[in-house]
Amino acid sequence: MANLIQIKRSLNTATAPSLANGELAFTANGDHLFIGSNGASFTIAGKFNPGVLTANQALVANGSSAINNIIVANLVPTVVYANGSIGTAGQRLTSNGSTIYWETPLPGVAGANTSIQFNDSSSLAGSANLTFDKITNLLYVPNVNTASLNVTGFTANSTRVSISTGAGLEANGGIGNAGQVLHSNGTTAYWANTTADITEVIAGDGITGGGTGGAVTLNVVGSNSISVAADSISVPTGSTLTVNSTGVHVNNALSIGDLVLSGNLTVSGTLTTIDTNNLTIEDPMIKVANGNGTDTVDVGFYGMFTNGGTRYTGLVRDASDGVYKLFTGLEVEPTTTVNTAAVGFGIASLEAYLNSGALISNNSTLSITANSEIAVSIAANTIKLSTLTSGGILVGNSTNGMTNLAVGTDGYVLQSNGSTVVYGTLDGGTF
Repeated sequence: MANLIQIKRSLNTATAPSLANGELAFTANGDHLFIGSNGASFTIAGKFNPGVLTANQALVANGSSAINNIIVANLVPTVVYANGSIGTAGQRLTSNGSTIYWETPLPGVAGANTSIQFNDSSSLAGSANLTFDKITNLLYVPNVNTASLNVTGFTANSTRVSISTGAGLEANGGIGNAGQVLHSNGTTAYWANTTADITEVIAGDGITGGGTGGAVTLNVVGSNSISVAADSISVPTGSTLTVNSTGVHVNNALSIGDLVLSGNLTVSGTLTTIDTNNLTIEDPMIKVANGNGTDTVDVGFYGMFTNGGTRYTGLVRDASDGVYKLFTGLEVEPTTTVNTAAVGFGIASLEAYLNSGALISNNSTLSITANSEIAVSIAANTIKLSTLTSGGILVGNSTNGMTNLAVGTDGYVLQSNGSTVVYGTLDGGTF
């Protein structure tokens, strides 16, 4: 029979790992075929790009005997050709943007200007806008139009900088207005008015006190039968309501007839339960586990019975797996979850008739409706048949049944012979 022989392969790895003797491998990263020899792998065929240096490929020149680039770790040349020449003594390698060539460098110019030097005269007009006066040690820079002027070691009359009449000191684009002072915000300087002091504190409705300076005191005035003290607000004249720094207090018993809330009622303390012999609810549906948005609590109901001690039974949806469980015999009372690993937990029996689509059961028969399709999912640790060898598999036969196919010989693979499924070897043939 014809067989398809597959070899070791990869889509991303450029180089094959160590291969056994004669073992083949192919990679789509470079399209190369490898063969193993003595624990190593060698490229024997595949795609090459003449003239283009590509990682993990052989060096192949193109039709012009050229390679686009060569990258080496250490290069020790003896001769370098540039534009058909190795150059002459003293020449240097230069590029004009499209090719490189050897050229003789232009003669160098000795010296360089590193500072501005003033001569030893009484004054020097270096330019129309730069004058240095040796007698007064002043550097005049009139009409300078620049974003900033930084002068290191500048001395004006050795003690001060003078601004002549009619001149102004500009900061942040302006010289300021009368009465303004120079301020800094940490990044720039600017002219602004001095911040004014508070001139008077005026008490409003229900507040007394005030002033124009020093320590100012404001007092709350009691009104509308509200008594205001230093540390409390209360309702006088026999009232049972007191408001102070610790909260709102009802001094006597609080009696409420009908209480209507338009919003939500939140109980921060312990919720009180009411014992009753009979519970009647008119609502057609009962909602439990309200607020279980993260599915962390079990949902259901349980009851208590006695059998050699207190036991619990109920029906619950287990939050850990989403399966409804009818349980009994649990010795630990459930909280937000039912501890299925606790002592006494067991699956309870349910006596009922089932009617689920094509599957119908009653007290004596189990019926599957004819011409129906049923998807059956079986979950069990062990499924046993009358005859099934170890490691065998079940395959369909010509009578719409199943046949046991015993496990094959070591090294054999499962394949088709054209009419059935068998175990056999993959043989590439000889030559």
